[in-house]
Amino acid sequence: LFIQKKEVSLPVKVELKTRTGDLVSVEIRSSIVHSESAEIEGFALMLKDISVQQQRDELIDYLRDYIESTIESLDDAVVTANSDNSIIYWNKGAEKIFGYSSAEAIGKSIFMILPEKDNGHNTAEVMYKGNSMNLLRKRLSENDDIPLQSVEEELVNKKGITFPTLVSLSVPRDKNRNPIIGNVLLIKDITQR
Repeated sequence: LFIQKKEVSLPVKVELKTRTGDLVSVEIRSSIVHSESAEIEGFALMLKDISVQQQRDELIDYLRDYIESTIESLDDAVVTANSDNSIIYWNKGAEKIFGYSSAEAIGKSIFMILPEKDNGHNTAEVMYKGNSMNLLRKRLSENDDIPLQSVEEELVNKKGITFPTLVSLSVPRDKNRNPIIGNVLLIKDITQR
């Protein structure tokens, strides 16, 4: 007897009751069993216990939802930029503080919120020209791995108005200390301070 692998069905996930009455999540695949002369002899069922995998997936989904809803509920801006400084995450706090919707900000350069300082006058220019002494701009431009903790910086909103902020910047890393993504910025508007 042999099983033709091309006829293996897509997996079906079900819960089965064990002899002890416990429910176990399993993945079932079926296949047609052929004789050596290629006649159909029957069907084969393959069962795989996926209880642990399913519990892990449910926990990951729960944690992802929890973290996302927590970040979205913050009044402060949480902005993530990749290693090219393109914005890849922009929470509701960032929308409120800067005036750009998430759709407007994602894919744009993080430098759009950094005012260009030229001869002591702030302008709404968003391109980096290399003449600013702005510590945040310097850190982002050089892709330095040193985190910034609570640095006061002037940032610019969609209307071109600069305002004072408190910025923390970090580079998330995996367990081997390799960067996962570019930079994560936590930004607090301190205009009312």
